[in-house]
Amino acid sequence: MNWNLAKHIFLESNLHGFQLVFKTSLHLIERLLWIALIVASIYSVFNTWKGEWIRYKTKSIALFLETNYKSWGIIVPACTICTDFIDPKRVDDMIEKNYNKDCSIMNIGDIFPNFQANTTQGSIDFYDWLGDSWGILFSHPADFTPVCTTELARVAALVPEFERRDVKPIALSCDSVESHIGWIADIVSYGKLEDVSPFPFPIIDDEKRELAVKFQMLDKDEIGSKGLPLTCRAVFIIDSKKKMRAKILYPASTGRNFDEILRVVDSLQLTDKNKVATPVDWKKGEPCMVLPTVKSEEISSLFPNGVEVIKVPSGKEYLRKTQ
Repeated sequence: MNWNLAKHIFLESNLHGFQLVFKTSLHLIERLLWIALIVASIYSVFNTWKGEWIRYKTKSIALFLETNYKSWGIIVPACTICTDFIDPKRVDDMIEKNYNKDCSIMNIGDIFPNFQANTTQGSIDFYDWLGDSWGILFSHPADFTPVCTTELARVAALVPEFERRDVKPIALSCDSVESHIGWIADIVSYGKLEDVSPFPFPIIDDEKRELAVKFQMLDKDEIGSKGLPLTCRAVFIIDSKKKMRAKILYPASTGRNFDEILRVVDSLQLTDKNKVATPVDWKKGEPCMVLPTVKSEEISSLFPNGVEVIKVPSGKEYLRKTQ
């Protein structure tokens, strides 16, 4: 028997089947790649806020497919589209834009973003309203709630203390101005502030949660009557140069200590002018700690009232108190 002829007949008779199976497999792979890449693209776009991992993992998938499958002669349009769509620079720009918009990485020392809002004292531009003063922006979950009522009453009573420090308080709540105005009567009554008129600081209308989202103040565990998340009890301390100097977050279930917030302001304003840091439980007028960066030869000129060096077992003279 002629084996070459038999092999040729066998191949000829089965070639069409092999080609069909091969082409079907290629089409299946191509469609799977289409689906995988489109899903990866959508996932990457809508989750850029998750940062580096998603961005570079998705980019790696696209580059791998583009490099390998193109060499096999399989043109997958999704590959090119996806690779272009999630170009690292474009995604970097998107992440930066979203971070700036949402302030999700706003750190101490960053410029606090300006905003416009409707308040119980009319429409404001935050920077214009603040002027050259310091400011405290503090958020509340909702109007006509017990803890919030006690907090706003306390801040209203402390307004003279804030004014002595050139600090302007401004509240935010996820309800309308009309609701705020009705609520103020309860706040005044609870705090026995009948002689306070008009109400001494504005309350921002954030019914649409725009500022709550912008400044990352939502508490996912606290859901309001409308099924929307409420704000946590956030506090932002902003100085006269519009820099954020402190940020404090409390859950909705925990009322804030505004004496502590005043203490933080006192510490910030003192340490801005002097080379000192305030120790644990410090209060205005009490001794401070000299910064470790201050050299011994500078002590007499910087601290004419003298410095007390606290002896410690290590023998290091880093605990230095001054009045």
